[in-house]
Amino acid sequence: GRDGYQGWSVGPSLRDLFPSDDFPLYRQPPPQLSTDYAIYKNAIMSEIVERRMYRELTLRRLFHKYIKLAPLRDKHIVEHVVADLKIELGIV
Repeated sequence: GRDGYQGWSVGPSLRDLFPSDDFPLYRQPPPQLSTDYAIYKNAIMSEIVERRMYRELTLRRLFHKYIKLAPLRDKHIVEHVVADLKIELGIV
């Protein structure tokens, strides 16, 4: 059985940086989203790399732009990609 281990953390503000059972660092997209998910993720990451974005404010603006400009039928996919990228890039 489980011994109640819930992961570890230095403090609440750093919680997202450390492994935890209740907060996975990477979420697998649902299968029906995987192709579009990968396309959007690659597009956003390419823009981040090409423009050498590293500041949190700049990344937040970019993510907001992608969500705002996403076609209505894809908005939920882009929101999913942005949520995962925020986790991967450590943007709380």
